Amino acid sequence: MEDKNTLPMFTSQVDPTVIPITPNNRQSQRSASLHDLRRSGFTKKHLAEYYENLSYWKRNYPAIFVDLPRGFKLADDVFQLLDIGTTSGITFDDQKFRAGGKSAEQYSAMRVGIEHNGFKFKYPPPIIIFNTKTKEFVCVITGNTRGSILRAAYVPNCPFIVIEIDGTMPEEYYQEEYGNLGGVTNTQDDPFAPLSMRDAIRICMDSIKRYKRTNGEYGTEPTMKAIRAKIDKISGCGVFGDRTREFMAQEVYNNENLINETIMSWTGKYGQAKKKENFLEKCNLSDNKDVKYITASHDSEGKAFKQAIRLLKDNEDHDIQIRIMIHTGTLSGNDLKSDFDKRLKGFVVAWESLMDNAKHYFGVTRVPKSIIIYGAFPAISAYHNLDKPLRFSYKNQSFTQYQDGELVTITSVLDEKKDDSEE
Repeated sequence: MEDKNTLPMFTSQVDPTVIPITPNNRQSQRSASLHDLRRSGFTKKHLAEYYENLSYWKRNYPAIFVDLPRGFKLADDVFQLLDIGTTSGITFDDQKFRAGGKSAEQYSAMRVGIEHNGFKFKYPPPIIIFNTKTKEFVCVITGNTRGSILRAAYVPNCPFIVIEIDGTMPEEYYQEEYGNLGGVTNTQDDPFAPLSMRDAIRICMDSIKRYKRTNGEYGTEPTMKAIRAKIDKISGCGVFGDRTREFMAQEVYNNENLINETIMSWTGKYGQAKKKENFLEKCNLSDNKDVKYITASHDSEGKAFKQAIRLLKDNEDHDIQIRIMIHTGTLSGNDLKSDFDKRLKGFVVAWESLMDNAKHYFGVTRVPKSIIIYGAFPAISAYHNLDKPLRFSYKNQSFTQYQDGELVTITSVLDEKKDDSEE
């Protein structure tokens, strides 16, 4: 009679839920069909697939299986099957190491891949932290998307790499090391959504916040040397080249003064369209029979123009004004304030060039004057009131905002036009 507490060694016997793909003497190439997993869940024979890969992963993923930080260790049973039902207490909702949260496109692509090709065992399973002091699972470090897909498909359990902490160190220490692990593991074993530049910068910025919050006890000192070391550490096995790493380090260093400020991103997350709609509604900038609003990305003036023409056609029975509100997406670069200004200026210059070309080809009278740049969404709390829109002045060619009862010029377009004319 088989001891249920003993993990069986992998044998040539094939579990009916395990689909052989191609043999490989270094790494298992099998997968489990989602249909069978939904019916009976993962089994010990699936875990055996992971144990077959363990020696290979120790050589190739030392940050996970060998070089864990102080106070972290692999559980004696490295791979474990854990219940992921809604009452299990395990959540896959927190993408704390992702700058943009969960990506709908990546989630969809991974879901389709698992549905068509099965759950593959050649990648390390999700990683979860277990506190041996409190006897609780703390957080999922990587594998949130895979776990979410399994849960949505009503698969009852999920294989995990279990990393234990003893719970004797301060919480800030553990949070710092979770960030390091989250960065490194997402550079190595996430084929659909490897760590992005924005993810690495987010982890580094959070680490600098921690340094300031703990008076230098934990986290990253805001110096170029320390920031470079942090970027190198979380970038893992060559996912970014030297020039890219230096660019990220420079961006973190130059924007360190904004570390405790809010930087609004208007792209990249679930529900961004609703987020912009709610902002406009809160600012009393909602559509009515005489006015229609269009939100436009800083680099999509052509798309905005086409959308405006369609709106005019749909409302040709009466005159309406179409107001364009520009958003700057996700800011980046060594100077976020300059990047914000550059994006707004770029839209205005490109828009006016588009209008001039339209007048040239179709005649002045045929280009509607009722389509106007009305304003822009705020983005940086250090310079903008995030609860109010920026307004565009055609007369002064600038974006302004009321702050503490005064009209403040945020971005002037005249400088951009002057630079273009000098060229």
